[in-house]
Amino acid sequence: MILKSLSKSNMRKILEIIKEHEQIYFGELMDISEISKGALGRAIRELYELKIIGKKEVTGTYKFPRTYYYLTPIGKKAFEIFNLGDELDNEIMNFNVQVLENNGVIANKIENLEFSINNCEKKN
Repeated sequence: MILKSLSKSNMRKILEIIKEHEQIYFGELMDISEISKGALGRAIRELYELKIIGKKEVTGTYKFPRTYYYLTPIGKKAFEIFNLGDELDNEIMNFNVQVLENNGVIANKIENLEFSINNCEKKN
């Protein structure tokens, strides 16, 4: 369930912003992320229900209390999932490049072999 949630649109972006700021209130998160209020609200609610982010209300000189969001230990582990995914993507890309390079080497060897065979046939 957590992987499904983390793979949703904007989730990584939201978590990266929260991580970068350590704690951030909704309005600021909305401004930085440029995600609509409704979409951000749904994502925040889902992340909170999954215990990926925590929240605390701060009263002060504001008209209304501000709710600040921060990464929980589970949220910090979510970045390990993102990093692992990035590493796997890189390994797959490198593997694909290696396969293409190997295919090129094999194709060159076949070409050279065909050339050698053709030259032998012409000499005979």
